[in-house]
Amino acid sequence: LFILTEKAAALMNSADQYDIMVNEYHHKLKKDSPSGTALTIAEKIINNSDLKSEIVTDRLDRAIEPRELHVGSIRGGAIPGTHTVTLDSAADSIEIKHTARSRGGFALGAVLAAEWLKGKKGFFRVEDFISESLGGVN
Repeated sequence: LFILTEKAAALMNSADQYDIMVNEYHHKLKKDSPSGTALTIAEKIINNSDLKSEIVTDRLDRAIEPRELHVGSIRGGAIPGTHTVTLDSAADSIEIKHTARSRGGFALGAVLAAEWLKGKKGFFRVEDFISESLGGVN
């Protein structure tokens, strides 16, 4: 999701008819809102967009400014996590969405990342693991 979001935000620079936003759903017991993942997604958009420069996470009682990226959070039920990046225009809407079906996927990802780290020295980001696992996609 992170790599796709970066690409989408960069593409949006030449398609300014689209507005971009982030929305997330998590279970009712999750304590942070928005989640760290949603904020990371928002930062990746800001870092790759010429149009968005400020993240807004609060409830708004006004229209957003063009430079603002709104991150919406919903808490309820037993949802492990769903994150959606939406590019919306008057003509159509494009969504990049990740839905976690269980926490087992997170555990498997941690095991795979640990195996990938074996024998490596230095500091790495999850994006390094994902990029290399996908054959060097950046």
